[in-house]
Amino acid sequence: EMKNTYEMIGANLVANEVDLSVPATICTPAVDREDESIVPEGVLFNDYTRNPVVLWEHGFCPEIPTPIATSERDGVLHVRRTPGQIDATAFFSERDKNSYQIFGLIADKIIRATSIHVIPHHGTVQRKFSLGKTITVYPHSDLLEWSFGCLGVNPESVAKVLNLGKIGGDSIVESVRKTLTPWAPSV
Repeated sequence: EMKNTYEMIGANLVANEVDLSVPATICTPAVDREDESIVPEGVLFNDYTRNPVVLWEHGFCPEIPTPIATSERDGVLHVRRTPGQIDATAFFSERDKNSYQIFGLIADKIIRATSIHVIPHHGTVQRKFSLGKTITVYPHSDLLEWSFGCLGVNPESVAKVLNLGKIGGDSIVESVRKTLTPWAPSV
């Protein structure tokens, strides 16, 4: 079974405003909202090292389809496996307004979710029955990219940012405004 799979992780992200970096846990074996589990020890980074991009919403958001950050700095990949998880660091750019403003939203604790995108190795997918559900386990897969996303968004904080019209003192660029608007509480 060849399927793209994603795992969203709610995170307590701490942004480094000096070098525009955000370390994050991007994968654990926890069962996600689609009843899937990715085994961190089985995720290979070979393909990812060729283009270590960090996307916004896996690039599915038409307003921001390009990378917002990278997990490489000075030729060094900043993705590592620790017991039971994969940690990575995203390095953002001041040159791209989308990148810079999404960094600002993370720094302000408005965006709090990361998600990993893998392709499972053919023939390795397992099905397990637990707590009345069928859990799909991906013991071996290839990392394609990882993303920041809206799943961990605080609606009231989004509304406040949209009402101010600014992130970090700069006017919100239209592409970022469009991706945040659906997450604001309706009035």
